[in-house]
Amino acid sequence: MKRVLLLWIIVCSFEFLHAQTLVPILWDAYDLEFDAPKGLLLEENTEEILILDNSCFYISLVSLDSEDMEKADMPDLLKGLVDYDEVKNSSEVKELELQHFHVVYLKGQVEDESCYMVCMMAKDSGELFYVSIYYNRVEDIIVDKMLKSFRYKRS
Repeated sequence: MKRVLLLWIIVCSFEFLHAQTLVPILWDAYDLEFDAPKGLLLEENTEEILILDNSCFYISLVSLDSEDMEKADMPDLLKGLVDYDEVKNSSEVKELELQHFHVVYLKGQVEDESCYMVCMMAKDSGELFYVSIYYNRVEDIIVDKMLKSFRYKRS
């Protein structure tokens, strides 16, 4: 009986890992690409916003006005956006450098869902984006991989 239970747990684990296969997603208005779980549904795709979701994720990317914005302003901007979105139990703001972006982010909670809230500034053009990733029943490592995958498709 223990072997059957162990086998069932292993099979379920493989199913969960398979369900979290990451695939490239393109926001064509900006040639902005990132890896996200397979099976997300596209809810909106305009020059202002990209929204994807499924039962485990709600992901939104918003283009922000970047006039007069500098890299040093990003942590304060993120804190203001997070306050507006009523994020609770937030971590400290962390920085991340990607090939094409300066990134600041934090983790927190909105109602009963975990979230990553992110501001990204393009290194070459200064374009500014606010990314919200709400998730449940998923480990942080999957969301962390998504965060680190943001890139421009253009060279």
